[in-house]
Amino acid sequence: MQSAIGSTIIQRTFVPNALNQVLNVATIPISELGLGASNDPVRALVAEIAGIPIASVVDHDSYQVIARGTIDIIRHGPPPLAEYYYFFHSRRIRDTQEREGVHRLVRDAIALLLSGTPPTSYPFPWPGFPEFADIVKKPEHDINSDGYATAFACALAGIAITPEVNTFADSLGEYHIPLGQSPTTDADSLLTLIEKGKTACLAPLAVGGLVGGHALFGGHFLLALETIATAGAMTLLLIGTVSVADLLVRHAIHKRPRE
Repeated sequence: MQSAIGSTIIQRTFVPNALNQVLNVATIPISELGLGASNDPVRALVAEIAGIPIASVVDHDSYQVIARGTIDIIRHGPPPLAEYYYFFHSRRIRDTQEREGVHRLVRDAIALLLSGTPPTSYPFPWPGFPEFADIVKKPEHDINSDGYATAFACALAGIAITPEVNTFADSLGEYHIPLGQSPTTDADSLLTLIEKGKTACLAPLAVGGLVGGHALFGGHFLLALETIATAGAMTLLLIGTVSVADLLVRHAIHKRPRE
């Protein structure tokens, strides 16, 4: 007999003391999402939820490649401005390089989401997004200009992370995120969920008519994390400054059986 409950979506909202943005974290069991037959189902799902092409979604492996390219451009930018920029941010650059895979994208993306200034600001002339895509090493997945722009902005936000965002991100990892895997609610700390993460994706979010790269200046991004929750159940986390639970509810309604 089919369950009377089709989806269980839970959101927890974090209100920082020293930052303007509010951060929302929502969860849903992967089994309730109806993943398609795509070769990259989580990335395709994030594109569907965000309302954008899949080529605009940057997964953690692609981000690693593009972030390294961003640092290379900073190192070899026009002197003396690039040299000054690299000198003042060298410790933070080393910190970001020490993080790998899912953890690096999640940490940098939280900095991007909470950034109070346009994340594409740069202290000296830099190549446009199409030219930037030609310079850096190509990631495995096909990434369009909006995807490169998003990854570039995320890498810069991670390098220029403020002490307030850093402190908030550290505290955030200690908080438990509720998981609706059964009639009773379980929870894991966000740090545990990140450490168990299998896939992370970052996407510009289509909100209020802002689509793709145009959303960069509004801070509209969606961070997704596929992870192993309590009792080994696969769970999707969505993190954003908008109500990400609303996005999941809309997706779940559209996926409901029609009969």
